[in-house]
Amino acid sequence: MSLNQLIYISQATRKMSSEDLMSIQKIAKTNNETMDVTGSLFYNGGWFLQVLEGPIEALNTLYKKIEKDPRHKNSRII
Repeated sequence: MSLNQLIYISQATRKMSSEDLMSIQKIAKTNNETMDVTGSLFYNGGWFLQVLEGPIEALNTLYKKIEKDPRHKNSRII
């Protein structure tokens, strides 16, 4: 298995509370483990930055899902 990395930024559609971020983290951790994906999510000043690592097919599938999440907009891979 090759390890690939995907990094994206996006703008939150509303201010995120600590509880919001903990909920995202909990759900993402469970879902990502089933796909052999790991990563880190950062939130600051209304912006998200996420680093994801795993198989390319899993990253592509996951990013398509992430793009549809209504909690953010203007997502772009960097």
